[in-house]
Amino acid sequence: MTTSLLDLQYVGRNSSKSGNFEIRNVGNLPLTNLLSIKAPLVFGAFSIPVGNVTLLLPANNLAVGASMVATATVTIGPVQGSYTYNGTQVIFEDHLAPLGSYTAGEASDSFVLRVTVGDKGLYVTNPSNPPLNFGARNVNANYSQAVTVYNSNPVPLPNVRWQILSPLTGGSYTFPVASLSFTPAGEQSIAATPANYSWNANLSIGPLVPPGNYIATAVFYDDEIDNNIVDNAEASATFNVLLSVNATHSLMVVDSVLHTELNIIDFGQIAQGEAKALDITFKNTGNVTLSNYSWVFSAINHSSEPTQIDAAQLAYDLAAPVAPGDYGTIKVTLTIPPGQTVGNYGPTAGQTLFASTPAAASDGCEFQCEVTPSGSSFFAMQPGSAYQTVATSTFSQPAPDNHFFLSAWVCPGSGSADLSLIQYDEDGQSVATAGIRVNADGTLAVFETAPILEVNHHGLAYSLPINIDGESFKYYRVFMSFELEYNPAVASHVAIVLQNSSVDSPRSVWFDGIQLEKAFSGQTRPTAFGDIFKIHSPNLNRALDGRLQYYEW
Repeated sequence: MTTSLLDLQYVGRNSSKSGNFEIRNVGNLPLTNLLSIKAPLVFGAFSIPVGNVTLLLPANNLAVGASMVATATVTIGPVQGSYTYNGTQVIFEDHLAPLGSYTAGEASDSFVLRVTVGDKGLYVTNPSNPPLNFGARNVNANYSQAVTVYNSNPVPLPNVRWQILSPLTGGSYTFPVASLSFTPAGEQSIAATPANYSWNANLSIGPLVPPGNYIATAVFYDDEIDNNIVDNAEASATFNVLLSVNATHSLMVVDSVLHTELNIIDFGQIAQGEAKALDITFKNTGNVTLSNYSWVFSAINHSSEPTQIDAAQLAYDLAAPVAPGDYGTIKVTLTIPPGQTVGNYGPTAGQTLFASTPAAASDGCEFQCEVTPSGSSFFAMQPGSAYQTVATSTFSQPAPDNHFFLSAWVCPGSGSADLSLIQYDEDGQSVATAGIRVNADGTLAVFETAPILEVNHHGLAYSLPINIDGESFKYYRVFMSFELEYNPAVASHVAIVLQNSSVDSPRSVWFDGIQLEKAFSGQTRPTAFGDIFKIHSPNLNRALDGRLQYYEW
């Protein structure tokens, strides 16, 4: 034997430990039929039975000068005392009778086999197994934190596993067990002290977890029995996992059917002077009940004109408290003032829904709508009239840049027709009118109501015969010019008004080719139709007779 002592060091209960030793032929004859004599390992009155000792020889013969490596294995039972045990083991050549046992004179050698039985032990972080504290965390997020397991004894830990003994639990809510886990998921080995191994503690917090403090219990253990159960005799370290969930105050405006996030609220069509109410749906996306709702509104801008629907035209009703994850509705009413410029408004941001209790939560969106003409005019005007409001900013320049031409093709039929520009106050009452009347024979008459708006030039530029329903009439291109610098102290609205002023009824009149243009120096007549340098002009469609495009003959 090349060693007199084979020390297997520490071994735990319910486990085995092996070590190698060398057998060498140092004589001058081959050795055949090598056998072993096993002996129990003892410490005083305590012993490891010989049946728990295994000596494994790879062969039973050995040539002169040759050697081989054999293996000694000791198996420890579940109740073996924690001592150091020794036993002398013998290897001999069995060539003398009686065979099967050692006889004096046979070649032999011995070594002492030693093993120390110890207790397995482990701890988490430090020997007191302190709590693993995630601290204060927000909902709807995943978190990870390292945790280190140490071997506290000289006995290796070959099969260390983890287990959640109780999930994170608070006053009114218990997390799903799967919300807390450790990686890697499988068993790991930890060598003798001071060896250690680090796991990651993984935490998943759902969006609706109530705020508060939570505690879980977990364990790391050496699964000697390999049954995924923490048995009483197995080394283990139990510890708590602590968590504080923050209160989250949040809400989201959503589609009333799909419940998906909604960025634009469309009020659809609303006539001048009318109102429309919408139930706007929202979701409490936080983890506390929200109440005391309010809106902050912004003016809704016209999509193409320099005008807006003031924020004061928006109002809201009260809404009931909404629990986490639930949906609520709040009614918002949009009132369109009479005389509001028609057309599309928005989408305009700055519309924000708030909840103030227990803390502020908000979500913003955009409003849009289409303002349509009222069935009855807001403006005071005669029957048989039609109008189009003009942005007051059109007339914002002082003299000499406040000169304008208004023209139109007018067929008065057998009666008369008026083309006017009128300023109205905030109540829709006329404060100043500049107009021109064309009669069936082409004669013109100018009318004015206030010195702040007077006709400078007027006339008939062209005429065109036309047959309407078998009757012969004439279309006249009439025009007038005026100077206007808009003053909000005088008027609130400006409108182009077309009126059937025929005395006898019923008589029809026709208007076409309305054009409003800013005059250039020395201009006395309207210019050709076109969309360049014009405030409003017909597009290049067919002329009145259907054959030609608009132009001047």
